[in-house]
Amino acid sequence: MVKMNVTHTNLSQNRGQWKKGTKKNAPVFNIYRIGTLPSKPTNNSAQHISIDTNSSVNRTASIVDRGTLLATAERTNSSSNMTSNAVFATPVNTPLRKGSSNTHSYLGESLLTPKQKMSSETNSNRTSNRVGLKRVSHCLAPPSIINKKTRSSSGSGIHPWITPSSSRTPRTPRSGLNFEKSDHYVIVAITEGRGIARGEVGLAALDMKHPYLVLCQISDSQTYSNTMIKINVLDTCELLVPNTFVEGQAMTKLMELINSGFPSITITTVQRQHFSDKTGLSQVRNLCLNQYSSVELVVSRKFYALSAAAALIKYVEFEKNVFFAPKSLKIVYQSATDIMNIDVETAQRLELVLSYGSNEINGSLFGILNHCSTISGYRLLRANILQPPTTLPQIEKRLNSVTELAQNPMLLHSLQSTLIKFKEVEQLLWMCVQTSNSKNDLMATESQMNFILLLKTTMENISVLKDCLQDTQTSFFHEVLKDLADEKFETILNSINEVINEDARVTKGHLASQLQRCFAVKSGINGLLDVTRAAYSDLANNVYETVKAMAEEYGLPLRVNKTGNKGFHVVLNLGPNKQFSSVDLPPIFIQVNRSKNSVSFTTEEINFLNLRLKVLLQEIQTISNVILFKLIQNLRQHISCLYKLCENIAELDLIMSFAQISSSENFVRPSFGEVLKLTDSRHPILDFICPNSPVGNDVFASKDENFCLITGPNMGGKSVYIRQVALLQIMAQVGCYVPATSAEFRITNWLFSRIGFDDSIVHNTSSFMLEMKEMQYISQNIGKNSLVIIDELGRSTSAEEGTAIAWAFCEHLLQSRAFTFFTTHFLFLTKLQDLYKNVKNFRLSLNVQKTMI
Repeated sequence: MVKMNVTHTNLSQNRGQWKKGTKKNAPVFNIYRIGTLPSKPTNNSAQHISIDTNSSVNRTASIVDRGTLLATAERTNSSSNMTSNAVFATPVNTPLRKGSSNTHSYLGESLLTPKQKMSSETNSNRTSNRVGLKRVSHCLAPPSIINKKTRSSSGSGIHPWITPSSSRTPRTPRSGLNFEKSDHYVIVAITEGRGIARGEVGLAALDMKHPYLVLCQISDSQTYSNTMIKINVLDTCELLVPNTFVEGQAMTKLMELINSGFPSITITTVQRQHFSDKTGLSQVRNLCLNQYSSVELVVSRKFYALSAAAALIKYVEFEKNVFFAPKSLKIVYQSATDIMNIDVETAQRLELVLSYGSNEINGSLFGILNHCSTISGYRLLRANILQPPTTLPQIEKRLNSVTELAQNPMLLHSLQSTLIKFKEVEQLLWMCVQTSNSKNDLMATESQMNFILLLKTTMENISVLKDCLQDTQTSFFHEVLKDLADEKFETILNSINEVINEDARVTKGHLASQLQRCFAVKSGINGLLDVTRAAYSDLANNVYETVKAMAEEYGLPLRVNKTGNKGFHVVLNLGPNKQFSSVDLPPIFIQVNRSKNSVSFTTEEINFLNLRLKVLLQEIQTISNVILFKLIQNLRQHISCLYKLCENIAELDLIMSFAQISSSENFVRPSFGEVLKLTDSRHPILDFICPNSPVGNDVFASKDENFCLITGPNMGGKSVYIRQVALLQIMAQVGCYVPATSAEFRITNWLFSRIGFDDSIVHNTSSFMLEMKEMQYISQNIGKNSLVIIDELGRSTSAEEGTAIAWAFCEHLLQSRAFTFFTTHFLFLTKLQDLYKNVKNFRLSLNVQKTMI
């Protein structure tokens, strides 16, 4: 039995057990830890903290399980509601300030260091609106207060929360980057029917850096191949599963496959009762944008997809502290049709998104095709490679756009330089998150101002993009121009210009960005704001005048500098005079710090001015927060056009990336018909990474000759040949040119492979057993439009047995109309051509040149 460490999350609701004197229906949260699953948690291995969100008394509670501090939490003095304290979640990385009692990070997460936690326990006056856990860098619940009353693990009506990260399944360094710095963080909730409904799988996915909800329901087989493919395509970072998946004597079959197939994914268990289709449908109706409300008709009978959505939304709200505003979220339903299915093992062996040995993007198909300028284009490219479309009109439409760009280098260069300006366009979708209007939330002010400035810049760049696409000919570009002509973009820009100065821009550097945030709001909007900014400017001028006077008095080349830690201070450039000592300075200068070529210091007068400036700055940000909050509330009604803009930018970036590849020498536009016919085709990855151009080969398969048997010596290129066929098929169906003289493909809806020679200690299976299991999987799922590549089947056993097994499987595959490419060293298999008319034999030769070894 495979054991696995997971995070166990109980989200059960309170059922009438409320603290006396609290507001009605106030939720109570429990935080506890469980041991290694699949054994059931006991009362001895789980400790709880009950959290009442409506108490008005400051409390600090901690709980220790066997000498380990599991959780500490604090309550703010204010009795603000749950929603209003959610930090505005624009993707702006704000460094933690040393000594800050209210530490925030991206998406409202709390990152409390052990020192800060210890300080929070000893200082009763310090307040916080976050719940922190040891070794957990997540905000666990909305602003709440600790109730010293504890409850048992079997109690009902509670909101228990997360366990320390040490019990989670760790992610690999590749995908386990810092959440604030990674390009994505996809959370997927999954559930499955029970009894006769087993195999009916529902999924809900939400990228925490691209907020739109994806729902999917799959009728899967016992191998759960479609489910595994979907998890891989979504690039899942964290997986939410019902606790029943891992509790009991053994985990479910689906959970075993996920645990073995995706060892780097963080797995979190949630109480089964929170996978509720009624709650999910209510959430869809409440959150979905009116423009996408038709999705309700599609998902109303998708019970398992709705159940997964209910658990996912609740998890995001109470664990990530992100609350979506009503009628502001894009919700889509993705079916498993009109796409090419590529299982996880095939994707790994063909090196579609990562090279097989080094697990890096370079050296993979994704690496050579990726010339995207935006994160949205990057994400769309990866999804298309793992699941190429199978609808011919969609493929031809994309190919037409790629052709126009490849034949017009000026247009391609212009589009590339324009798309760079939309690199962070997806951050605008965080308008759907409810923002904070708290007067004391200074981080919310900075985030909202940065968001407004980014939105303003994006709206101004739309006219540049329209000019770039004005003279294009293909239908897709015309559709984009039509979408860019939406009046909502102009309405958004006009609304912003009524409040924000027209010359306000997102700037870099602490001083420049702070001044931009302080003076971005127009004068005359708020009289108190104008007075406060005038006072701030006067004090700042006093600092400059004071330093100028000291420079004249002491005859020193002094200048003013400002940083986030020191505020305003004085800098003296040493120049060629490297022999310097602090005793040489006048005694009025204090806090002297020496760097390589300069000395920084301050005076008591400047320190006093810094304190006054800090107070005024807080007042400016407080007033600005109220103004920006109202502005964002007004702009949220136009968020649907931003979703459409992000879709168009992603598709434009994808087409631009394909056009750059397609404009390379000896690349040709593919056509589609009933045969697979390639002339002088080359392996696309080798074509880019090898110093010499690889040898081109012809490929042919049709309904009458659909089984290609390939023999040849070792290192003759047999494996490269069949991999090349699969990679070129994927390139053609995603809408890209291929490296060949001419190319015709048949649309393929499923790609199978049997490549490699590995055993599995984890699964306690030999190489022979893995071969048999994979061939069984292919035999059960092969269809008339499938593409199958098999590399040296039967080599894990004796020559006699391997020949017999390979012969039997070949005869079975010959009954299908699928295109099959089969490599072997068993020359006896070539006699299949004498018995079956649809078998074609090929042999690869090897030219050896004398070299010094």
